[in-house]
Amino acid sequence: MPLSNIPFKPGFYTEATDREVGKGLLWKTGDHVRFFEGKPTKLGGWVKLSQSMFQGKARAAIDWVSTRQEYFMAFGTHKKLYVVQGGTLYDITPIRISGTEANNPFTTTNGSAIVSVAHNGHGCIVGDYVHYSGATVVGGLTISGEYTVTGVTNANAYTITAASNANANATGGGNAVAYSYEINVGNEYAVQGLGWGAGTWGASTWGTPRATSGLVLQSRVWSLAIWGEDLLANVYDGAIYVWRSSLGTANRATRITQAPATNKGIYVAADERQIVALGAHDGVSNDPLLIRWCSMEDYTLWTPLLSNTAGDKRLEYGNEIYCALFLRGETLIFTDTHLYAMTLVGLPDIYAFRPLGANSSLFGPHAVAAYNGISYWVAKGGFYRYDGTITELQCPVFTQVFGDFNHGAGRHIYAAVNSAFSEIWWLYASSESNELDRYVIYNTIDNSWVFGTIARTVMVGDSKYTNSVYAASPDGYLYSHEFGSDADGAVLDAYLESGDIEIDDGGEYLMHIGQFIPDMLSLNGEISLTITGKKYPQDSEVQTSGPHAITNATPYANPRVRCRQLSFKF
Repeated sequence: MPLSNIPFKPGFYTEATDREVGKGLLWKTGDHVRFFEGKPTKLGGWVKLSQSMFQGKARAAIDWVSTRQEYFMAFGTHKKLYVVQGGTLYDITPIRISGTEANNPFTTTNGSAIVSVAHNGHGCIVGDYVHYSGATVVGGLTISGEYTVTGVTNANAYTITAASNANANATGGGNAVAYSYEINVGNEYAVQGLGWGAGTWGASTWGTPRATSGLVLQSRVWSLAIWGEDLLANVYDGAIYVWRSSLGTANRATRITQAPATNKGIYVAADERQIVALGAHDGVSNDPLLIRWCSMEDYTLWTPLLSNTAGDKRLEYGNEIYCALFLRGETLIFTDTHLYAMTLVGLPDIYAFRPLGANSSLFGPHAVAAYNGISYWVAKGGFYRYDGTITELQCPVFTQVFGDFNHGAGRHIYAAVNSAFSEIWWLYASSESNELDRYVIYNTIDNSWVFGTIARTVMVGDSKYTNSVYAASPDGYLYSHEFGSDADGAVLDAYLESGDIEIDDGGEYLMHIGQFIPDMLSLNGEISLTITGKKYPQDSEVQTSGPHAITNATPYANPRVRCRQLSFKF
């Protein structure tokens, strides 16, 4: 019998039956694989960059180099803000308030580790991080260092948990207890607002628990940017902070008090040296469609005057501004529904804004990435690009991805560029998960798509300062990707499965498969090959041959299958 060559095409295809996929010589599914120069290959492995763990889920990442050639990475989680230098994690979370409590603030209970703290108007919520020093022993305990608020008694008292139980009922700590409170922690995930003030006044009866309010309390995401050698950080609906790298890793980020009180995000116009605040407070109230920018070279000047270049502009379309990125001489501004171009025009307006069109409802502030002068994003209507015109990407795995998709976690979608492979990645949550546990990859060279499983909340693969891809996992570790072929020392399983191939157009003739000849460009280790055949597309009776072990020294395998439709699983 004659040999037949099977020239499979790159990428997955799920928008057809297995038989139609096979007729196109396409792959239907897989995991931990990509296509590079048209050929399938396993994804690169990963190793931990640091044994230290983040507190909270990382929701933003950025890296930069100082004028002293110090390399930094920064990560914002729903609890804290960190920088990483030399593989070491440093907590730079801003301090909300600090001072000295002089009235014996700690109360202990014999046999319990719960400590009550008295502080009028403390402003803490459960989960906040608080720091103390200078306290005297109370109930056998020395309250010193960082603690987590475990309960809020009222506006003037809260509780923490000590490392051991107290040995007496006591109140003390002395008259010189220094305290500092980090900014309040944020929500890990979006939640419905059901408490006092949630929803419309008079919408239900007094004292009746509200089943739902329609009000969503958003999860915490960060917006990070670089100002020269310093880090700028904005927590969603919060203030803008700066961390000065020259002061060292022992210092924390501090608030830019002159900047808008609340913001949805930030962007730095690097050439103009201006912070652009997105969805900024107007001085009276929050305005989710207002853009404000500081004067050039001075982020302490935000009030527009004839003597400076500060200014503002309110956009017309959308409900709130999500993010901004620089592309081909202009800044793209994404609202939740539309795309704008922001262009420098000079005095008196400084910037001009023009709507470019609907963006099909961008999912969130990190769902867009730019590569080679083109922006790519995922929206509720599909995948899109902008290269001067907004176009929808033809996605042959759309049903697979959006059919197993948690829309409630859409705000956390994270887009990343893996420039070494000309890929755009989107990390997203499957329908059974609140956390990002899947990826879909678009190859910008051959327009192919793949999907698979991975637990990562942020990823950076287009760094100007390192050749490696790095990403953070939901359990708080930082990983270097495209490193070897293992998953931090464990086997990284991967597979690839084809559609059902026929020997002729109509499927009239049966095939007898007696030999399989592999032709691998490069193969380290062993591949397991299983061949499956059936006579009819919906036949429950199948023939299986394998698994056959394929190595770089395997000339051929000897399957025995007689069928009309044939599929391969590597």
